[in-house]
Amino acid sequence: MVWGVTYLAEAAARVVIVETTSTGTALAVSKVMPYAVGGVLAAWMFLYGRRARRQGERIAAAHAAAAAQTEAAPEPALSAAT
Repeated sequence: MVWGVTYLAEAAARVVIVETTSTGTALAVSKVMPYAVGGVLAAWMFLYGRRARRQGERIAAAHAAAAAQTEAAPEPALSAAT
């Protein structure tokens, strides 16, 4: 979804640039902009993936610690009055 929204924003920016600047400037920006946008998106994807992996590792560690604590807890004693 992020990629789609970003490419729509890029297209809108290109339209604005074409309408408001000279032909030479619009052509230069049009040649460079896809690489810049792609680089920013690739960097975002890398950082987002790294953050998601760390968050997943924290959740897994917390789950493992809770499971270990549950296994280590003694069973309640049965009463002799049965």
